[in-house]
Amino acid sequence: MRLKINVDPGAPEIYGSLSRMKATNGRGVRGVPAGLPAMLVAAVGIALAVEPPPPQPRVWKPVAEWYPFDGEKMAGNVVPASIEQSEMRMAVGDDPRWSQPSFDDSRWPVADDRYEVLKKDQGVFWVRLRTRSRGDADPMPSLVSLTATAASEAFWDGVLVHRSGAPGASRAAEVAGPLFSLFEIPRALLGPGEHLIALRMSTYHFNRPDTLQRIVVLNVRPDLMALVNEQRRLYPAMAIGALVVTGAFVLVIWLTAVRLPALLAFAGLCMGGASIVGLSLWRYVYPFPYSWSYPLWCASQVASVATAGCMVAFAAIQLGALRARYAMGAFVLVEGALAWWNGPVPIGIPGEAWRLDPWSFAFLAAIGLGVWHAARERGVTPWLLCACLALSLCLYARDPVNFARTHFLATILPTLFGFLVSLAATLRRGRREAEEAKLSAARLEIDLLKKSLQPHFLMNTLTTLSQIVEEEPRVAVRLIDDLAQEFRALGAIAGLRSIPLSRELELCETHLRVMSMRTERSWRLVASVADVALGVPPALFLTLIENGFSHQRPINGATTFTLRSDTAGGRVRYTFVSPGTVSEASGARTGGIGLRYVRVRLEEGWPGRWRLEQREVPGGWETVIDLEGSGPAGGGPS
Repeated sequence: MRLKINVDPGAPEIYGSLSRMKATNGRGVRGVPAGLPAMLVAAVGIALAVEPPPPQPRVWKPVAEWYPFDGEKMAGNVVPASIEQSEMRMAVGDDPRWSQPSFDDSRWPVADDRYEVLKKDQGVFWVRLRTRSRGDADPMPSLVSLTATAASEAFWDGVLVHRSGAPGASRAAEVAGPLFSLFEIPRALLGPGEHLIALRMSTYHFNRPDTLQRIVVLNVRPDLMALVNEQRRLYPAMAIGALVVTGAFVLVIWLTAVRLPALLAFAGLCMGGASIVGLSLWRYVYPFPYSWSYPLWCASQVASVATAGCMVAFAAIQLGALRARYAMGAFVLVEGALAWWNGPVPIGIPGEAWRLDPWSFAFLAAIGLGVWHAARERGVTPWLLCACLALSLCLYARDPVNFARTHFLATILPTLFGFLVSLAATLRRGRREAEEAKLSAARLEIDLLKKSLQPHFLMNTLTTLSQIVEEEPRVAVRLIDDLAQEFRALGAIAGLRSIPLSRELELCETHLRVMSMRTERSWRLVASVADVALGVPPALFLTLIENGFSHQRPINGATTFTLRSDTAGGRVRYTFVSPGTVSEASGARTGGIGLRYVRVRLEEGWPGRWRLEQREVPGGWETVIDLEGSGPAGGGPS
């Protein structure tokens, strides 16, 4: 009985064994008889009844159908519709015959998904596919675009036409080539009929944590490819320029004019967007090795998370500083959860295209914050911001894979417009409030000056002066000098936004000397301050002293006002205590003209960066003023 074993010498698994047996030239290996390896192979084949896989028929499709998830959308733009490709077949091993069109690869494994053809660290392997034109009226394009995370050699009908690096049997032997290759086929090889594209490859320098890699082979028209390459460079370059100029302009406004945190978030969004587009543009400007692909993707992801965070921060800042911190904390937590869920694999490949990524979550979070703010605040601006964010989300959802490559600016433009409108509304509201505060401060200055010059104050002072002018002429002269000095100081500082603390203390001491002569009590101010050059609103503590005289009654002969300052973390805290018990009917608790003047002056010099608290303490009334920053010492007119 004879058993027939069909062995295909072209099969990669068998060919390697046959080649090694043939290389012995009948001498055997290390003392083993020359026929023994062949006998062992035959015995294993008989025992396992191994039959080669049956031939698989060739499948032809238009190029665009082979790459439904191609991120570059090149198949439909630069490949003629008449061009068809066959399935990809691959084999691990190395044989120069595999580059020839006459070689029968019908028993090779077929790569059903061209995004799963390449495997990491599998040695040298070959990929073969065929291409043809359905009609003679449409000739075969002379240009081939190859995208592969591998070192490769490309053969066209058995002729070597391009090298991208150098494939090797180890990491040391392989030379990583560019991720994107574009090469032209000689005219003599572009005849009618079918043509073979054979790729000899290795992937030892690929550093992505998974094993999934892709290969894209396109027959492209040179004229259309030149136009696509120009668009690839032109549109991102325009986006980078627009984003950098806008971000720099907003940053200059923040540095020189208005220190709004929202301006920083807006500038961060623009600059971060420019970095994202720049990282995407780099692949079309500089032919970097395919081993850089994953590090650049990681850098782009970091930039995306940071830039998306700036967008959420802008929306959160509109709700106030406290809620902004809560919103950003929640954003960071969810982004961390998304990073863990998605894993260290690029989003946009089949099966991953619709995962929730940083940008889709950022748009949803910003819209949610905007809707909440719009529901609490009346006005058109919050709803307009929500509508702009929703439009950007719709544009992003249409093509999230190409977001950074081709249409980042077009997608983010509605959001930038909404942010600019929101910033304009905030600046206009701030300017209106500043003007109102300025007018209110001017009115309160007049009221305060009237209070200081009221008839009974002058009459009491003049009465005191008439009593001591004959008895103590020198004391009378000193009283007149102090009174004149106080009025001159009040007139000099009335139009300023802030003055040094030392000047304010001098004014308070002058006023207390006048009041000491009037009331025949020794009033004084004990100040314990670290830096007398710090700026304070004019007549700030003088007003608090006057409130003490107006609304408190001295007890146990206490006549000492105290002032203490503490500085920490860029903030200055003033604690002022006036002696005496507070009258129940006084305005010290609710605040009269004096306290309104203090609040307006603080808001004018430290807009949104101050806090005032008052409470009754044993033996007096305590006022605590907390300022962020030293303020504009010796500032200009209010």
